[in-house]
Amino acid sequence: MAKRQKTTIPTLDTTYLSMQREMFRNGLFRKIGAGAYSVWSAIKSFADFGTGECWPSIRLLSEDLGMSTETVQRAIRILEKAHMLRVIRGRPNRYVARDRMDFRFGDTLLCVVVVDYAPARVKEALEAVKDNLEGRSAGPLPSAARAMVEIIPGPGMAWDQETGRLRGSATPPEEGQHGLTGMSTADRIKALKDASKGGG
Repeated sequence: MAKRQKTTIPTLDTTYLSMQREMFRNGLFRKIGAGAYSVWSAIKSFADFGTGECWPSIRLLSEDLGMSTETVQRAIRILEKAHMLRVIRGRPNRYVARDRMDFRFGDTLLCVVVVDYAPARVKEALEAVKDNLEGRSAGPLPSAARAMVEIIPGPGMAWDQETGRLRGSATPPEEGQHGLTGMSTADRIKALKDASKGGG
């Protein structure tokens, strides 16, 4: 069980957590609810900065949040189902909070990017994913990023782990006007960005 460190001298904890802004805009917060969001945030507060793992007890989470143990357990199930928490079963259970972001063309969901919240490594992993999805790099994701990132393809899409490419037939309405059908997802993204810069 995670315990609070007791000190005999005054201390100021200047640690803060990151929060994914998109979860409020894409409806994820409404879907999981405030209780699950609170449990997710509390679990993030215990995360090891290198691995993201932590093992607070249900009782400790319950006390910290002012929730019943049943409410905390229900929230953990909701978070797992929403791909926002990885539970490593054992004695004690270990948790890894996860951030998730939608990768879209307009209203078309191409994939959901889920990344383990390991503060020391998350920025580098997300940059590698972003470069691949937006077509700035080719090839599989670096092994460090693959270990902490999950790509969940949207409808009609597939993630090719070997090439590090998103493939599929999802075509947003605005693509038809640019003649982009039949191109790889990365090439279509590049072409749409170029077209938007040039005014169409």
